[in-house]
Amino acid sequence: MDTQRVVREGPDAARSPTSNTLEDEADGSGVGEEDGPDGEDDEADTNTEGPDPDEAQVPRAANQRRPLPDWLTRQFNAHVEECRKRDSTGCPPLYANHKTFWFPQASTWFLMQRSDVTPELLHNPKFFLWDPRALAGTIPCPNCRTELQRHTHIPRPRRCVSFNSTFWMIGFRYRCPKCSTLKQAGINTTFRSWDSRILALLPPALAAEFPAHLSHRTAMDKGLVEWMRSCYQNGVGSRQFSDMMRVQHSNDRVAGRGPIAIIQIAYKAIVYIFQVSDMIKSGSLPHQLKGFLSNPHIWKRCIPMPNGSALNDLCALVLGKCLRKNVPERIGEGWEAESLTEAQTAYAACDAYASLQIFNRLTMIPIPRPVTSLPRNEPGPGTLVLVYSEDGRTVIARGCIAPESSGTTFDGLLLRSHLVIKIQHVNVPGAVLSTHRGKALSEFGPIPFSAIVGRSNLRTYQPLVAPIVENHPDSEPSPVSPERSHTPAAATGSEPSTIPSSELMPDSDENPVFPNLAASLLSWISSWTSQRSSLQTWVLSEIRRIIPPPDQLYAPVAKVFATYGPLKDAATKAPLFNTAAWKTAKQILQLIYDGFVSDPPGINLYVETGSGEKTGLPIYRCIRGTNNVEGGVHTHLRSHLPSNGTSIRHAQACLMDFVLRHNLQVGVLNSTGKRYKGHFDIWVTNEIHQLSILLRDKLEFRMPWPFEGWLNTKFYQASSEVIGILPVPRDVQLQNGISEYVENMTDERPPRYDSLARLQGTRKAILPVHTEQEFMLFKDLMQQNTSFRHPSNAQPSYPEAARIWNSYADLNSQIYYTVHIPQLFLTRF
Repeated sequence: MDTQRVVREGPDAARSPTSNTLEDEADGSGVGEEDGPDGEDDEADTNTEGPDPDEAQVPRAANQRRPLPDWLTRQFNAHVEECRKRDSTGCPPLYANHKTFWFPQASTWFLMQRSDVTPELLHNPKFFLWDPRALAGTIPCPNCRTELQRHTHIPRPRRCVSFNSTFWMIGFRYRCPKCSTLKQAGINTTFRSWDSRILALLPPALAAEFPAHLSHRTAMDKGLVEWMRSCYQNGVGSRQFSDMMRVQHSNDRVAGRGPIAIIQIAYKAIVYIFQVSDMIKSGSLPHQLKGFLSNPHIWKRCIPMPNGSALNDLCALVLGKCLRKNVPERIGEGWEAESLTEAQTAYAACDAYASLQIFNRLTMIPIPRPVTSLPRNEPGPGTLVLVYSEDGRTVIARGCIAPESSGTTFDGLLLRSHLVIKIQHVNVPGAVLSTHRGKALSEFGPIPFSAIVGRSNLRTYQPLVAPIVENHPDSEPSPVSPERSHTPAAATGSEPSTIPSSELMPDSDENPVFPNLAASLLSWISSWTSQRSSLQTWVLSEIRRIIPPPDQLYAPVAKVFATYGPLKDAATKAPLFNTAAWKTAKQILQLIYDGFVSDPPGINLYVETGSGEKTGLPIYRCIRGTNNVEGGVHTHLRSHLPSNGTSIRHAQACLMDFVLRHNLQVGVLNSTGKRYKGHFDIWVTNEIHQLSILLRDKLEFRMPWPFEGWLNTKFYQASSEVIGILPVPRDVQLQNGISEYVENMTDERPPRYDSLARLQGTRKAILPVHTEQEFMLFKDLMQQNTSFRHPSNAQPSYPEAARIWNSYADLNSQIYYTVHIPQLFLTRF
């Protein structure tokens, strides 16, 4: 095992470059991607041989297959054992008794009723048995026409992907006795039961029962393939088809990581780097290393961080140091090389050393303690507590235990195991307390106030903690580096102090990287004049730009207008700014003066999205808005809305669905730099998340927590934001004589407009004049009512006219509310 010197916890350097391939490229490319060598590669069986190109031998030493899960293996073996029993015609019980190719599958409801229900039981895989020889009688060899014999079952089931599920196919090998005699001893010529040549020899009706189209290692359901063909014929491309399939399926196999390439171990001031990629490939680790990694007293990585905090963020927050992550060494193909470069060694060492220093600093801070229910240790009134959200991820409020906790009821509610907390500070006003009638914190009124909180959502804390260094956004944190020492490196490792500072994080002018960087910058500056036009996009993507506040921006812009506006054109002798241009300039200055052009204070408008391949400089994305309406929403919205023959309810539903998909896809990409993968039924994920929280003490989740970063909207107050059709404000309703919406009044209004009235919040829908009764009413009012037509031809009283019209709407089912009286006058006259 190759051990390299010198100090991380992060996964980036410790994994091969293939770890981010599928995770970062969820762009729809690669429909029907094959499983890797660790998938269901049933093409590699050393006991079989045949001219079928699909049966090419795959060297096992280079492509070790991952074993199937135990729950799948058990059911597969049980079905294979069941098939060993044959009747006189050679049919297994599934064919002879049940007359089907599909093994019976229990519904989830009945599985949940069992007393011994387990997560493995709920996987409930679906199996398909394909043994056509038992039904066709005889099948000739594709080569010599000799009758094939059933040899054995295929040792692994073959995975087949359907619309929204996966099923597994159990097959058999058929041996040709004549072709096998021509081979060496122990070598047989066999054919899989789903071999294309075998299928071609079957009766068409029997061959049609085979449910899949095979790929190299897996398969696709026939119905799915036909649907894919229809999509292609109607303009839906492979990328869109792949994206649709990802929505319908679990993404456990999509977001994966490659094998571990190195292991970093930080101890005091020494960091050890072990190259283990070859050991991982061979499936073996030294016994001593296994014991070290399995020791529960040694802290390791994979601790889930709240809110997806990155190591460099923690380093800046806790240590006040800059851990540089945007370097070319972060992702590359060199981590599995025989020897690491100095830059790779420094990158990996800094990760481990920074993690150790963060851990040491955090151990100095008292940890908030859970509130116990034991009478002997129960905290008394006045104890300071933190109130966490239902998922335990966010501190939503602070306060203290109120004296009312000693009672049995509060605010008409039984306390049971809950406590009454006097809330003194609210962090998340929209957070919901399910233990207090599901009220949001904002609904309790001004602080301080008392609320009932469950013990599991409380933590006691000490107000005075060890100071944490905070960085001001305008200052660059000082780099992190191990403590400098002149002690020689140990024989089995390296002191961080012996590494050149350029290999770690530069923190002084003596760093040897600075002269090289300066020389590089000088060469760039010398050719800058000739290259700046072609590199404008590159420059703008690698720098952060600010729009200063009005007191700094107004004067320079006004000076530019005053300087260049009066200048006269040499040919026309006319000034540069005409009257219209001066009017526009004045409006621009007014916008600047009002602060509408400047960046909003206290809001970080730039997000790092990666680093340049050649320069290693961070690349920024700006979240500033634009005055154009042809952006990512309006451009794509039109194609997602129905074009004709639709209802208002349909259009509103399409709009809401588009907004949900857009927010998930764009929001996740902008906040994490990765594409969103998964379905768009967020309420289903919320329910599963809530159940997982209730059962988290009894369930064993893989690391990290599968809902890391998920914001469960059920734990927070619903937003008052409205998308689509806006509700009519109450003051507008009163001004125009419109009644509020009342549920269960569909008998008094046409069902076709009930959904519109609900969205508008009115008793009847507000619509332009469109029915015959409305046109007749308008004609009568114009002749008889002075609010519509004044005798002296004065301007009509539009508000009064609207109230009169809407009073008729309350009495006639064919007349609807309206606030469009002025427009009605313009269109009718």
